[in-house]
Amino acid sequence: VGDGTTMVLSTCNYARIGRQGIDTQLNLYGGNCEALTCIASNSEYCEDNAQITWQSEIGSVYYVLVRRSKSHVTDGEKVALDRVVRGSRACHDANVTTMEAGDEAIFAFPPSHIGEDRTEKQGGHVQSASTAPSCDFASSTTKTATVAVAATWLKVIGSGGFMIVTTHGYATRMNTTAELYGGAHCGQLVCVDGAVQSWHRGWIGANGRMSLSSLNAGGTMVRHGSVVWPSMLGETYYIRLSETMADAGAGVSGVPASAGRQAAGSGLDDDERPTESLMSVFVKQVASNDICENAVPLFDGDSVSGDTATATMDDVEACGHPLLGDADDRTPFSPGLWYQIPLAELRQSDHGFKVLVCFPDRVATMTVFAGDSCEDLQCLATQSGDVRRCIEYVTPTRLETNIYILVYGFLSTGSVRLNLRRLYWWSV
Repeated sequence: VGDGTTMVLSTCNYARIGRQGIDTQLNLYGGNCEALTCIASNSEYCEDNAQITWQSEIGSVYYVLVRRSKSHVTDGEKVALDRVVRGSRACHDANVTTMEAGDEAIFAFPPSHIGEDRTEKQGGHVQSASTAPSCDFASSTTKTATVAVAATWLKVIGSGGFMIVTTHGYATRMNTTAELYGGAHCGQLVCVDGAVQSWHRGWIGANGRMSLSSLNAGGTMVRHGSVVWPSMLGETYYIRLSETMADAGAGVSGVPASAGRQAAGSGLDDDERPTESLMSVFVKQVASNDICENAVPLFDGDSVSGDTATATMDDVEACGHPLLGDADDRTPFSPGLWYQIPLAELRQSDHGFKVLVCFPDRVATMTVFAGDSCEDLQCLATQSGDVRRCIEYVTPTRLETNIYILVYGFLSTGSVRLNLRRLYWWSV
């Protein structure tokens, strides 16, 4: 029975037999048993299992038909019913969600109203509900021309440090951008100094399955929007998250918004009715060594850890990366953390130092630079390994400059550990 919320029906977390999916299909109907009306149908949201999202009406009765492949024998299918928050189309909406550092949520994307030009009044000010100030955001990756299709608004309370808002999550299956604004209220939005936009990459496979790794790299790439800024403690910020599709002249390898909705909704026969799009949203405190200038110094015997999930993308060249080759865009695939071996420490050894980097259950990658400061970095090498294998790098000897190390995963984020050991003549 509907209660006016956005509901999600799913067999994704339950319909498993060992390593093989049950291959389920969900059909959602309204009306009554004598006159059913199909609302949505889905069979391949997560591999061969199903998920449907829809806006329920208070008091309405819905009927769910669960089907499965005849090749499987089970004791019955389990269907999960959850509710998600519906995004707010306008900044001034009374139900705009407020989030703080550490919060995460899944939102149902509000319906598209392309070309609509409603206005909102607040505090005597008039502002278009579908527009916001034109800000010249800095970009940590190549700037991409996009066309906004639909948008949702959030409020975020500042933590007093660098913060990040990102849509990089399993539920987000369309191109998105994230924009940040400050101001006393929605009628006086202003650009925020120091805000940086960036992209996170993910993939939609041929069957609509979403992956945040490279396992489905043969599918369609989607770009998840993120924005980073130095926040003021207790200050309210306004975030606009937009579903976008690439501009015709931008040359972007992305999935158009319409294709993203279709992939999110079905799998994808012509007679299947796509469901509403969902969006994962995370608000995080950014790691202090997310930028080169705050690189953590390393000394002989140090063993340090970090988490690239609290980092952002870096606009540097990953020279010699075995997976990039001669690609035009040779920037790292994923957010990274910075570390430094000071020149004074390097001079303590005639045989160099060994750097060991480990990413549990992920592909570890590090790009090594030399330079007196972050303003004059020269890329020395990039090392990358296999899943669950640590990688190592031996520093050059007689190098009269600092060494900077950028550590990141391959299309993934997670915890990382670094060890630094001085080398002696018997260990070379």
